[in-house]
Amino acid sequence: MKTNPKKAGLFTLCGLALLAICPAPVNAADATPSAPARPGKASFRVLHSNDATNIVNCLWTQFPVRPPVKDKFIRDSVAEVAGHGIDVHMMQPGYGWVPWWQSEVLPMSEQAAWKKSKNIRLHYYETYILNGGDLMSVFVDECRKTGQQAFASFRMNDQHHIFAADNGKVPEPEFSRRAGICPFYVENPQWRIGDDGYADLPGQLSMDFAVPQVREYRLKQIRELVDKYDIDGLELDFVRHWALFNQRKTTSSQRAEILTSMVRQIREILDAKGARAGRYLWLGMRIPAYPWMHDPMGVNLSKLASEAGVGIINASAHYYTDAQMPIAELRKQLPDDVALYAELHYTGARGTDFDAGGGQMVSARRRCTPLQLCTTAYLARRRGADAVSTFNFQYYRAMYGKAASGFATTAEPPYEVFEKISDLDWLAQQPQHYFASGDNNPMRPEARKFPAQMKAGIAEKVFMDMTPPAGGWLADGKLRIQSRRSLGDSAWKARLNGVPLKSTEDVSAPYPEPYREGLGSPANYRAWVVPAGLLKDGENIFEFSYKGDLESVTFRYMDVLLPGVAAASALLPGKSDAIRPGTPFGNNAVLQAGMKVPVWGTASPGQRVAVSFAGQNKETTASDKGNWRLDLDPMPAGTSGNLVIGDKTFTNVVTGEVWFVGGQSNAAFSLKHATPNANAEIARASFPQIRVWTSKYTIAGTPQNFGEGEWRVCTPATAGDFTGMGYFFAKSLTAARDGVPVGIISCNRSGAPIFSMMPAQVFDRNQNARKVAANYAEQLEKFPQSTHLAKAVIWNGMIYPLSPYAMRGVLWNQGEADVRVAYAYESMLDDMVKCWRALWGRADLPFYVVQLANISNKGSYEPAGSLNWPLMREAQANARHIPNVWVSVGIDIGDLTNVPRDARHPKNKRELGERLVSLVQAGTYGIRDDTKPFASPFFEKAVIRGDKVICHFDAAAKGLKTRDGKSVGGFEIAGARGKFVPAEALIEGETIIVSSPSVKSPASVRYAWSNTCEGTNVVNASGLPLSPFRASKQ
Repeated sequence: MKTNPKKAGLFTLCGLALLAICPAPVNAADATPSAPARPGKASFRVLHSNDATNIVNCLWTQFPVRPPVKDKFIRDSVAEVAGHGIDVHMMQPGYGWVPWWQSEVLPMSEQAAWKKSKNIRLHYYETYILNGGDLMSVFVDECRKTGQQAFASFRMNDQHHIFAADNGKVPEPEFSRRAGICPFYVENPQWRIGDDGYADLPGQLSMDFAVPQVREYRLKQIRELVDKYDIDGLELDFVRHWALFNQRKTTSSQRAEILTSMVRQIREILDAKGARAGRYLWLGMRIPAYPWMHDPMGVNLSKLASEAGVGIINASAHYYTDAQMPIAELRKQLPDDVALYAELHYTGARGTDFDAGGGQMVSARRRCTPLQLCTTAYLARRRGADAVSTFNFQYYRAMYGKAASGFATTAEPPYEVFEKISDLDWLAQQPQHYFASGDNNPMRPEARKFPAQMKAGIAEKVFMDMTPPAGGWLADGKLRIQSRRSLGDSAWKARLNGVPLKSTEDVSAPYPEPYREGLGSPANYRAWVVPAGLLKDGENIFEFSYKGDLESVTFRYMDVLLPGVAAASALLPGKSDAIRPGTPFGNNAVLQAGMKVPVWGTASPGQRVAVSFAGQNKETTASDKGNWRLDLDPMPAGTSGNLVIGDKTFTNVVTGEVWFVGGQSNAAFSLKHATPNANAEIARASFPQIRVWTSKYTIAGTPQNFGEGEWRVCTPATAGDFTGMGYFFAKSLTAARDGVPVGIISCNRSGAPIFSMMPAQVFDRNQNARKVAANYAEQLEKFPQSTHLAKAVIWNGMIYPLSPYAMRGVLWNQGEADVRVAYAYESMLDDMVKCWRALWGRADLPFYVVQLANISNKGSYEPAGSLNWPLMREAQANARHIPNVWVSVGIDIGDLTNVPRDARHPKNKRELGERLVSLVQAGTYGIRDDTKPFASPFFEKAVIRGDKVICHFDAAAKGLKTRDGKSVGGFEIAGARGKFVPAEALIEGETIIVSSPSVKSPASVRYAWSNTCEGTNVVNASGLPLSPFRASKQ
């Protein structure tokens, strides 16, 4: 969409006329005599930018759907950086169009009414303010509590609303709806820069600062912001965005006069507030770091410093860390008493592509490593910067939506690097990791652009400013290039300052790369040795060329890695010399007997890790990523002692049988509620050979390395909180196996659907899972607190951290949350079993599935006649077709009460646990009594003979009978039209003959096909109930 601002010229002239009657420029210190003078040069160590939107945009590991803004989230974002060397915290209270504070200049009620009239959705911060929230009040208060200077950072001409309208390509009236940031913007198109005034469309659609009304709109908000809140300083953000003037209708000197005059007015606002507050308030400007961009913006650094009282210049590369910002040029333009800060970002380049879902391939962003941040800071300091600033650092965690974020995983921001980054002597000791990419090309001069596209046979150059560490470059380094896709067999050459370099097959980084996103594979790289003697303090020229079948190559990234005095591992985020064992090692743990026992965790890269237990002493070395693993040899049950891992000693550890209890609330249902005689059972629960690990409920957007929980020995004081199903299973199993210790890993969540316990990759191949997850996503929009309803979140936060802990098998009790999507459950359960087996590296890992119990219609939340529960039981029964998966039937131990909670949580966990042991003894341990079935009977086939249906069952149908000695109940039969009627049934040996006088030509038969399973009474010789089934004539 383009505009033709007919009145732009008029208002530009008006703006210049106003300047003509302004008083002569004065020194800012003289503007308000009573204002405190500037206390010398700004000496802040680190300026930290908080753009406000990150506060809720990066919570996806805690909340599957972005939650509403809360005061707590704002406070947390301030508090998390405290104590890390960051002394100035800058909050951006809006996009500069609508105040994200309690404003009288533009009350949020008016903004909300206008948006409602235009059918434009409120921004989540607008909703927060409308509901009485106050971003700035909370922010300033938390800064005071945590000892940080509170700055506001005001966006001067933000374009995000234009980006939302397809960069302005959307025609009216759709443009005004999608770019409807506020009435001032939408209702004044005549004050935009215009078609003829800027090179790109977003710039043409931006507001023109030559127009007095545009400047005054900003000034009114800034005046209110400064007067209303107890801030320590103000940053004017001219990087969001830098289109400020119509280039054809203004001259260089006019632009500089207009901008300097406006900034001077802001300095006077700060001075007036400072006079009242009795302290100096700082004024800074965030500007593009590239001087060639300044003249079109009206940025004259000398005038701004001397005439407008600017004391801080924050040099920015906009979105990516750029170690090649021309800091030295900026320093030359500034007086010595103006502090120059070099901005660091969370990402420095894009790397290889990844699938963001639905087949959408997105270029992953490479997160900046701590070493890269230190190298960039060191070079900037050596070139004249006084310190560094941060921008978008919270986005290390990634945003909601892989495509928008550029990440498929999360990581914590390495704030700890700022504890040392202001120490120039310390920086000079560090190894160096220079890098360059084409992602900042739009801001670079043409002659210095990175060659993002290369063609065979054509040499390209990369210019890189470098400076030596303390003592100089004393050893050779490594040069690497990375392409977007595989380089195949192409042959590459590289030259440094005119000298050919020797290639190396080793394309790995010599220092840890803690963030794997975007790194690609060795096929994306070429590497060369960099002789230390070839490097210069200043500009170095790298030249590349290639030959081969590739017509062109997308050249993504280049880096140079050089040794220093210190070890690079000291810069790893969260670095600690302590060895951290994996989950769930701890005191009172049970290690699996009779098989290798993996022991794993993290340590410093290259650190030796020693593990000892029961006479075994093993050692290994942590990888360059800090991961380690070793295996203890198989041990007999009952072995006991202390498990020593590095410097940690875990006491009272034994070997025995370890079983995983997973699922939802019926798996977790505690012993104190799980039996009518719970108190008596708990009083007798002194079983030191039974231990239970209970995982703390944790969700995450990506797989986590560690979980939380603890092992507890079974005593009357602890047993009440144990999983009831797990307790009775362990009690029965240890009795059946001569007192062998039993460990239960209880990892479950009430109300959790099965897809929350599977990895995200399943949804790419399982159409049913995708459909179900989409349905639940709608529920999450309505109930964002139901965090467990998102795909993969429990897998990531609770299940993944437990692998590869050695265990015998899995007891799976889940399905109530999925009854309304029973059609999809069978395929999802199949995929879940495959994924768990792959995670543990055991293709035959046993699974024992608990079929849904009988339940009242009210308790099921389903109407009478609903088929959802029987359909779910059928899906669970069909899991028997997966190798080494067994199903326990419990349609006779449910609770038919009409109290929903009680109905959904049958208390007879004793019977359930004992039945599972019967299955496990036979299925896993191979202990069977041929005279007595160990499992429930399941339907195999039906044969129609006249008006009768003869039902055949599997081998567990020995000794079929009715539980109560009465005639067989629970069967129904139907003819060709499918109308079922109650049927008579007779047991003959291991078959059941079903018929009805009203159905002469039966076509279908079913058993226990209802929520309640009322009337069902068929059991086998062991008293185990016949599983529900249905069958129809083909």
